[in-house]
Amino acid sequence: MKEKIPLYFERHLDRNIFAFVAKDEGVMVATALLLIIEKPSNPHFINGKVGNVLSVYTLEGYRHQGIATRLMQEVFLFSKKMSLDFIELNATEKGYSLYKKLGFEEYQTLYVPMRFNL
Repeated sequence: MKEKIPLYFERHLDRNIFAFVAKDEGVMVATALLLIIEKPSNPHFINGKVGNVLSVYTLEGYRHQGIATRLMQEVFLFSKKMSLDFIELNATEKGYSLYKKLGFEEYQTLYVPMRFNL
């Protein structure tokens, strides 16, 4: 992973993955990543672009100060500029209340998530 992650960001940063960060005196204290996925347009995503929020994290000493909320608001603004149809994420137990407060909704799907491991 130590070798692969920097290479991934070299290829994708500011192309289809975007980093939102909060700093305190030059030290990064919180992050949120937005991965933009482009798919063929269909009735569920007319523009054919959706966002997946990844790696929302705030250093322990900076939590509960509204920093993650502010980062997510920036993600929302950017997503609107990029004409995304929606943003989705997988919430942890700790982050669930933040995302609910921001307006994320749980949803049901007729599809069953499946994976084929290689």
